[in-house]
Parts: sequence; C-alpha cells; structure tokens
Amino acid sequence: MSESPIRRGQLIVPFGVGSLYIGKDGIGMISAGLDHWYKKYDTNQLTEDVDEFKFNEWRLERRLKVNHFRRPPDYRIKKNKYEKLSEPNSYLTIPYLRFPTWSFCQFCRVLQKVGLHQQGHLECRSKTCREKGYKNQLIQVPLVMVCQNGHIEDFPWKEWCHRSTSPKCEGTMKLISSGNPGLDGQFVNCDCGKSRSLGSVLTEGKKIKENDKTITEYRLSTDLDPDNLFLCQGKELWNGSEEHKTCGQHLKGSLRSSNNIYFALHEKCIQVPSINLDIPEKLLSLMNGKLRQTINLLHKYKLELTPENLRNEAFEELEEFNDTQIINSLNNFLNIKNIDEKKDNDENQVEFDESEEKFKWPEYQLFLDNHNSNEVRVINYNIDKYNSKFHKYFKSIGIVKKLIETKALYGFTRIDMGSELRVRDHKNMLRKEQLTFTETWLPAIENSGEGIFIEFNLNTIKEFEKRSSVQERVKLFSSFNRDREPEIYKMSSRYLLLHSFSHVLINTLIYECGYGASSLQERIYCSHDPNNEMAGVLIYTAATDSEGTMGGLVRNGLPGNFEKIALKALKTSQWCSTDPVCYEIAENGGQGPNSLNMSACHNCTLVPETSCDGSFNCYLDRTLLMGKVDADDLGYFDI
Repeated sequence: MSESPIRRGQLIVPFGVGSLYIGKDGIGMISAGLDHWYKKYDTNQLTEDVDEFKFNEWRLERRLKVNHFRRPPDYRIKKNKYEKLSEPNSYLTIPYLRFPTWSFCQFCRVLQKVGLHQQGHLECRSKTCREKGYKNQLIQVPLVMVCQNGHIEDFPWKEWCHRSTSPKCEGTMKLISSGNPGLDGQFVNCDCGKSRSLGSVLTEGKKIKENDKTITEYRLSTDLDPDNLFLCQGKELWNGSEEHKTCGQHLKGSLRSSNNIYFALHEKCIQVPSINLDIPEKLLSLMNGKLRQTINLLHKYKLELTPENLRNEAFEELEEFNDTQIINSLNNFLNIKNIDEKKDNDENQVEFDESEEKFKWPEYQLFLDNHNSNEVRVINYNIDKYNSKFHKYFKSIGIVKKLIETKALYGFTRIDMGSELRVRDHKNMLRKEQLTFTETWLPAIENSGEGIFIEFNLNTIKEFEKRSSVQERVKLFSSFNRDREPEIYKMSSRYLLLHSFSHVLINTLIYECGYGASSLQERIYCSHDPNNEMAGVLIYTAATDSEGTMGGLVRNGLPGNFEKIALKALKTSQWCSTDPVCYEIAENGGQGPNSLNMSACHNCTLVPETSCDGSFNCYLDRTLLMGKVDADDLGYFDI
C-alpha cells in the first residue's frame, strides 16, 4: 500500500490490527489482519522461518487461551548492493490497506472511490479534469463511520445525499464547501439535484433502554433515511473483505483523526520466574503448548494422567525433568483447566476466566521479597529505612532493577473503551481465517525495564476504608448515571486511592527521572479477597532493547530520594489550576468518560492513556489522597 516505517512495539499499541495510520506520504491506511503477517514484500509468500518470532509466556497464554505469541517482524534489507542477504526472514512487512477508499479532487470537488488495495497517490479522473488536462491529486475524505462492535466503513456519501438506504441514482457527487466553518458548511451534492449538509453526522441522538441496557442512537443511523434505520453491516475491511456479516449496531459518523476511532485491547503481565512456582519455565511452556492437546484428551475421557503417559508423547522434551516436576506442572495445568471448563461454555462470557486480582497475585508476591534472576531483580526495603512520616502509610518499597513485561494485543473497540463482545469474539476479529488451538497465536512484544514498587500498609488502608466520609464519597461515586456498567472492583475506595496516588507520582517523577510521561507505566495491585489481599503500586518503564533502561527511575526509589518525590506529589495533588471547578464537579455528576472520575482532570491527575493500567484515565479521585479544605478526613495521607 505505502512504504512507511513503524516501530514494532507500536504494532501492539496504538497502531494494532484495525487501526488507522497515515503514512509518510500522507496516505491514510488501515492495519491489515493477522492472516497476512510474516509475508515477504517482494513475493507476498509466507516466510519459511516464522518460528524465529514465536515465544511463550505461560501465564498470559493461559489467560488469553492461545498456544503461543509472535513478535512483530523487523524489516531486514541489504546494507549495500554487494551484500548477499541469505536470512530467511528478510523483506518482511506488515500489510496496510487504503482507507478511506473515497477521495475528492481539490479542483473539481468530485467524489471518487477506489479499491482497498490501490497504491500510491492517485490523479483525478473526472470529466472536468480530463478535458482541461489537469492532473490533480485526490485527497482522502475526512469522514468515516464506526460502530461499537469495532466495525468501520466508508462514509455513505450517496445514501446520505439521497436520504435513502438503497439509492438508485448513479449521478456524480461532489463535496462542496459553502464557506461556513465546520461540517455545517460542508455539503454533498449530486448531479440529479439532491444536496445535503454534513452538519449532523457526528452528533448523538437520544438514549433508549433496551433489555435493561442503555443504547445510544446516532443521527447518522436515524436521520439518513426517514423510513429506515441505517445499521452496521459488519464489514471487516481490515481483513481485506467487504462482505456483509451480522451486526446491526447503530453507526456513528466520525472524523478519521478522532481519538475515539480506535482503542487497542491489550493484556500485559510481568514475567514471574519459574523458581517461584517450583516448576521449570520450559516445562510450563510444554504443558501449554505441545502437550496441551494430549492432556485435554486424557482428561476429557477420564484416563490416568501420569508422567509415563506424557513421556510416551514427548520423550525427548521431558527427558530432563523428573516425575515430581511433571506432576507439579500437571496439577498447575489441571487446576487452571478446571476453571476454564466451568466458563468456557458460557456464551455470554465477556471477561477473562481468571479475575484480574488473581492474575496479578503472583506478581505482587514477587515484589515483596528480594529476587535476583534472569527475569527480575528486586531489592526490597522495609519502610523503616525511609522518613518516619511515611511509616504509617507504606510497608515497604521495592527497587525493581530489572523486569520483563509482555504485552499482547487481543482485540480493539471503537467509540468508547467498553464492549459487550466476548474476548473470543475480539480475538476472532483480528483474522479472517480462524485457526485450531495448536496454531492459535496473538501478536505480542517483550520489554525489559526497571521500576519502583510501593506496598501500602494494609492496616492503615482498612482504617481509611471504614471512615464514614470515605464510604459516603464512594457511595456518591457509585450513584452517578452512566451509559454502561463500571468495573465493580475499581469502584472501591482502595482502588481509587491507589490509582490516584500512582498518577500523581508519575506526574512528579517525570521531572526527576529523565523519562517522559508516556515512557512511564503503572500496574495497580488491588484486592479485598482475604486469600490474596493486595494494596500496592508499581511504576515502571520498559523498552524493547534487551538491556532495558538506564536506572534513572530506580534511583528515585531509594531512601532519601523517594520521600522528597512522594511528598511533592502529594502536596501538588491538593491544587488544580481549574479549582474550585475540579473539586466541585465531583459532587455534581463526576467528570471524564462515562462520569468515571471524581476530582481528577487533565490539569492535575491524568496521564497519557498508554501509561494507565487498563483504566483509560478513569477511576480517579485526588481528594482521597490529602482530603480537601472542608473535609480533611477524606484523605489517606496526613503529612
């Protein structure tokens, strides 16, 4: 489509499958599905050595129910014309398709449509330009339409102009500007005499209740044809197909540069060394890979699962492991499989089988002690090493000198972050041809980095949660009217506190550690379950380089340094440049997407969305950190 460089990590977030991207030549494109990854640029044939890009991360494989992950390919070329390039994975590219396919001429304003696979800049082929010998370049239109199930289509210029879902007119259409600002001044005209303004195509209609759910109607769907609703046809253009599928969602007009046109759904984890599980990493990968189908069959027909039976299937691979290790690995696998079986047949299942709290529990335990392995290096300091002001509020500070983060893309949404589709449906949308389990994979990237882990004092947290003023605050937050249901465990005072502290700490660290805000990320560890109770925050940075980062962040977690930064962050959180509005709006319906924030806005608490731990800058309230003028007891800290 267009030759443009893009970093491998960006192919996971934010330019994953289904995203819109503008190449260096100015052509708008949509990232193609996984079916066409790992194909050579010159032959369009699948590379013969795709195994080079495969890797395993058993915890994430289990969560996303895939056999393995694959790194996005890097583009390798000859350094000079005399070099012989014999590498099997040379000239690999990621395919992109032209989108929008509608364009218009700046001179004659005629709208023209081309194919998804059309390459390069195109010249206007209208009658007017041909007769005058003009060779004007076509410019892609600014409008597209999207639905909440993740589909995206070209804007219906002909249908909108003729006010019909099935117009029969074959006249030439033009995009005309009347001189007024905005879309109100843009009109689509047809040779037949029909004309219509684009002023209402981006606006929402009324909200209706249907099966106990709030559905937003969009003017594009309701107003296009007075007699018929114009609904989504389920086209998956990123998979190179324009065939219709069942969808039926309302369609929303959108500028293709809009921020809400694509939200990557990704899952990430911090690698936990196998020594913590007393099971070798290689054995875990075998159980979740080559041996998984064998174990499933034996378990399904209630046949005996023994090390001997497994050795018959993979003798060479299991030769280095003893029976105890194999039995421990089997027990771990079957325990997870039992969870999977209970929920795998639930057609309405939207979320993962394992809760986020349980998934993060091994990571939380990892940071509570000292560790030194290939995957992670942690030095844990008791809070007694730090200024006495913080003894009551924190229990320990972990200096994470090395960690490995794995981030995998499993789907995407449009319009807003939420979706009622199942995780399985999201994964299926990434490719046209569905795979068997032994072949199933998702794109992922491994990043090495460093971080600071802050363990909160659970006793102080519990006292804080019992305060009547805090409980009233959370009750008020839960009472706001919302279009969709929030994540329940994130509606607690504990999560709001941890998440808000993490954000204000990131916004302070960027001035001290040498990293920009978008380079820092957070991981929130919050759980009320007595069996895996958590209250901690990890602030970290990670890069695709194998050596990770340079130590600027961990230095700020050391005794003598951390106290100054934490104190500065907390003092800063007491003031926002939009106060008193930022404080007062929290008690009058909240703010942010779906009213999921209290006292938190871009001027005080928000960070880049790529830094936020899966909450898209929601579930924040800085009042719970230091209180406010007329309610000191709302704050966890009293420093």
